[in-house]
Amino acid sequence: MRSKELTGFLAELSKCKIVQTKYKWEPIRFKDDTNIKKYWSELSSLKKKIIIRDPYWNNYPYTSYSYSSGKRIYGTLIKDIVSSALLYEKDRKILKNHAEGLFAVVAFEDLDSQSRKYMVRRMLRSSDKRCLTRAIDAASNTALIKVLKEWTISNTSSAKRSLSYKIINKIGFDNCYKLFLPPDLDTFTNHTSRRALRCATRKDIEYLISRMSEDFETLNQFTVTEIVKRLSLDEIIINLDKICEIPKAASYARIMMDGCFANQ
Repeated sequence: MRSKELTGFLAELSKCKIVQTKYKWEPIRFKDDTNIKKYWSELSSLKKKIIIRDPYWNNYPYTSYSYSSGKRIYGTLIKDIVSSALLYEKDRKILKNHAEGLFAVVAFEDLDSQSRKYMVRRMLRSSDKRCLTRAIDAASNTALIKVLKEWTISNTSSAKRSLSYKIINKIGFDNCYKLFLPPDLDTFTNHTSRRALRCATRKDIEYLISRMSEDFETLNQFTVTEIVKRLSLDEIIINLDKICEIPKAASYARIMMDGCFANQ
């Protein structure tokens, strides 16, 4: 349910007259933004906070090219309001501390570096992909690893899952691969978790090695194969029955056993 402050602001936006464009492909423009800027300037700080932190602005379009966008056609006016508001210290502080969605995206572009760093913490938890993208570019590796960890253990949106690759590319896979190691020997492994297993040290997968003696209905062939590469000869012999269930793992075990016996 929308707040009365947001409802009033949207009603004021709807009063702005649209310029009739010559071509359908031209973006929607408005004749004058004087009244809406005046309305904004007369709002109390509390009302401004309530308006700009509302989830309504998440994924609100910058620009609209069609009236079929319904009531979400005022992106250009929002940009004008934010640009003017940033000229005033009080409004700048409100935008830095509370802006969401389109308000956050526009303010982020024009604020100073220190203010942007402050906004990053909030924007990394936004449901607006534009906020997430900008926050990832500006965030420290420590903050990104923390966010990546949260995303891997929860059911995140598809937008966040796609952005996880952007984080990985920025911080480097060697700095975060442990987050993608499979939790057990029978867990399905995707491309990222397989890559993580290849990067893992013996110490990293000790928890998986300790499970080799237990019974599983099914085993993940890739996981077991990567484990075998890190086992000692004694461990291979102890777990040989289980290893032999997986042809590729058995092949590695055979090579390692032949090498050990040849060196004796």
